[in-house]
Amino acid sequence: MDRNGLHVIVPILAFIGWARSMAFLGDNGTFALLATIAAGDPLRRRLTTEAGFRRFHSAVPVIRPWLAAGEPISPIRVMARLENSYRRLADGDGPVAGGMVLLGDSCLHTNPTAGRGVSLAFAQAEHLALTIGGATDPLAYTAGFDSWTDAHIGVWYVPQAQADATMARRIQAAVAGQPAPPLDPAERLRSAAFNAARTDTDIAVALRRMLHLVARPGEVLGNPAVVSQLRALVNARPELIAVAAGPTREELAA
Repeated sequence: MDRNGLHVIVPILAFIGWARSMAFLGDNGTFALLATIAAGDPLRRRLTTEAGFRRFHSAVPVIRPWLAAGEPISPIRVMARLENSYRRLADGDGPVAGGMVLLGDSCLHTNPTAGRGVSLAFAQAEHLALTIGGATDPLAYTAGFDSWTDAHIGVWYVPQAQADATMARRIQAAVAGQPAPPLDPAERLRSAAFNAARTDTDIAVALRRMLHLVARPGEVLGNPAVVSQLRALVNARPELIAVAAGPTREELAA
C-alpha cells in the first residue's frame, strides 16, 4: 500500500488511447519508464529523444511522479517486434516428434512487459528435471510433457495475445483519427480489474496472484465470483474502463 492506504499495483499501466505509458519497479531503488506506440506512428521518433520521452511521460498524471522521483542511469532504448508465439510438438493426432521437448522461448514467448518469461521457463525446466528420469517411451514422454505445458504454461498465451491485439487495434485507430473500437468482454474485465485493484482488497489480492504466477488466468479472470464482482463494479463505475488521462497526439506533436 502507499502512504494513503491505497493498493499500489505495479507495474503502473496507463493507456491513453493512442499510446501507453508504463512504470516498472526494479532492484536497488531503480525503476523503468516505458512508452508503447504504434510502429507506424511518426511520433515514435520523437519519443526516442530525451526531450520527447520526458515530455510524453510528464503529461501522464499517474506516471508524472515517477519521472520526478529519479534521474536517468541509461540512455533511451528501443524495443520492437513484441510478438506472442506458442509452439507445440503435439496436435490432435499426437506428438509430431519423440524424445524432444520445447523449453522457454522456443515454446512460449509473450509480451515481455509482463515479465513472466524466465519464471515460466524455470517451471518447465523443473518439470523436465522431475520427470525425464522415469521416461521409457520417447513419444509418450513428448506427448505428456506437451500436455502438462499446455495446462500450466500455454494458458498464458491467449490472454496476452488478446490483450495485445485489442491495444494494437485501439492505438492504430487513434493514429488514423478513427473512433476507438469497443473493448471485447474479456478486455473490459481485465481493464476493470487493474483499476479496481487500487481500492478493492479482494480484487487486488486475486490480481497479484495472477501477476506473480501463483494463479493461472482462468483461476482469476475466469473465476465466477471474481467475474461477477467485476461486472457489478463496471456497471456501477464505468470509469474503471475509461482511457487514462494523458496528452493527445496533437498536444505532444505541438
